Amino acid sequence: MTLRPAIALDPGAYVRQSARVATVAGLLDCHPGDVRRLVDAGELEAHGKGVRGVRVYLDSVTDYQERRARPAKANQQVIHKPKARAAASTAAFRAAMAGLQAKGLA
Repeated sequence: MTLRPAIALDPGAYVRQSARVATVAGLLDCHPGDVRRLVDAGELEAHGKGVRGVRVYLDSVTDYQERRARPAKANQQVIHKPKARAAASTAAFRAAMAGLQAKGLA
């Protein structure tokens, strides 16, 4: 039995890491069908392995994430303010409040 080497013959050669479609879908937090569509559209680079297997290059995934990232705005603080409640003006609300006040609950 002969074993094929797992790495390239040249030890200095660059080997691109790849992962299965389901793994990449987990990284991108999407459905595996979405990853296959991105491969078909040319957004992600992939190669075939076997008859049906598709492996996506991980460096193309990081490039895709960098292209899709929103640029951060410099020196801007995000302040979350609660929305001000609108004054209740409906007749039903006023009638309900009057009933509660008559009972001493409001």
